[in-house]
Order: sequence, then structure tokens, then C-alpha cells
Amino acid sequence: AFKESFIEFFDPIATVFAPLLKLERPYQDRQWALCVFDDVIEFGGEAGARYQAIFVEPLLNALGDHYPEVRQAAAYGVGRMGMNSKGIYNHFLSGAVERLVAMISHNDSRSTEESSIATENAISAVAKILKYSNAVDSNLVIPTFITWLPIWEDAEETPFVYSYFCDLVEANHPAVLGENNSNLPSIVNIIVQVFAHDAIDDSSELGVETKQRLSSILKVLSNNKEIFDAILQTLKFNSNLQNTLAAILSS
Repeated sequence: AFKESFIEFFDPIATVFAPLLKLERPYQDRQWALCVFDDVIEFGGEAGARYQAIFVEPLLNALGDHYPEVRQAAAYGVGRMGMNSKGIYNHFLSGAVERLVAMISHNDSRSTEESSIATENAISAVAKILKYSNAVDSNLVIPTFITWLPIWEDAEETPFVYSYFCDLVEANHPAVLGENNSNLPSIVNIIVQVFAHDAIDDSSELGVETKQRLSSILKVLSNNKEIFDAILQTLKFNSNLQNTLAAILSS
């Protein structure tokens, strides 16, 4: 009912926002318009797809925008497209993942705080697409996805990223564990860094659940003392990370 009423409210004013997506508009206008269409994607359900001819192309193009605020708004929208339970945007997502990877890999992707947050929104968008849609072959993307971790700048998006990370670890995904479990030090480092940077907003149910899953993974790994000691010897944590690790294991 809410989704239907949202679209009923939006329909008469949709044409007002469409011109704001044009490249010649100030970046603030484009950011604002993208945020509006992000809401259409997130809350409009299937009815929101009637506007895709208006927003999809500008949204995808905005992933390469000069302004990180615009890139962030675009990445958030693409992630929500990936979460659509009906898969109504799936035919756009393969190309979207390519653009997200390019955005994340760009030389300036971490040059400012704003750029870092936009980049982490893009990483979250990839996680959402891989987790919730079947639009791309996840096995082709997962090895690259893992190299982007850990992240901790955007605590609202990190639960989505690390929830998917937990899915992969718990499933013993070979791209995550590595040959002969060679990636176990990386997995331990990612988890400890998450807690050390207070990276997950645990005001949400997903955040609380994800932190518990990460903690459980670490505790399971620590049960094999010989292997775990070898992992820690490889990582050589500083005192802060050692204290964080001890706190997780004793919780």
C-alpha cells in the first residue's frame, strides 16, 4: 500500500525532476534528483520501474561523474536496483557492475573523505547485486570484491558488505579462502579491522546480526590453535589490533 501511494504522489511531479539529471545542471541538482529516483527504486517497487526510461541511463552514467556526491547517490541507487526482489532491473546490472568496478578502481577513488564514502557505496552496491540478484556470474566478481576489503568509512552500508562477506566465508567459497586456505590471514585481518574501526552501524538488525556472524567466524578459526597462531604470526598485529582481537574472542 505504501509503495502504491508513494508512486501516486510522485507521478504528477516526475517530469519536474527528470531535467535535473542532465549533465549541464549543477552537480547539486543532479545529486538531489538522483536521490529522488533512488527513493523511487527503493520504495516504488514494480510501479517505480515505469520511470526507468528517465533515470536508468543518467544513473549509470553518474557512476563516472566528477563529483563524489553524485557518484555516491548513483551507487546507492544501483545497489537498490540489485536488491529488487522481482529482478525488474536485472538487465541493467551487468553493465552497472562493470561501471562500479571502474569507479572503485579509479586512481582518485580514495582521494578525499567524500570520494571514499562514494567508493564504499559502490562496493556495497556490488555486494547487494551479487547477494540479491542473479544478473551477473558472482564467481567472476568475488575475487575482485574481496580485494576491496576491509572498508569502514560508511557504517550504514558496511552491514550489507560484511553480511555478504560472511555468506562467502561460511560457504567456504574457494575465491575467499584461497588455495589451501591461504587467505585465512586476510579473513582474520578483515574481521579484526571491522571491529577496530567500529565499522558496522549496529543500530540495525542487519548490523547486529552481521557483527555476531563475524565474531563467530573468528572464534571458529581460533579453535585450531596451531593454525590460528600461525595466522597471527603472519599478521603481526599492533597492540591496538591485538586488544581488539582479544575482546572479540572473549565476548
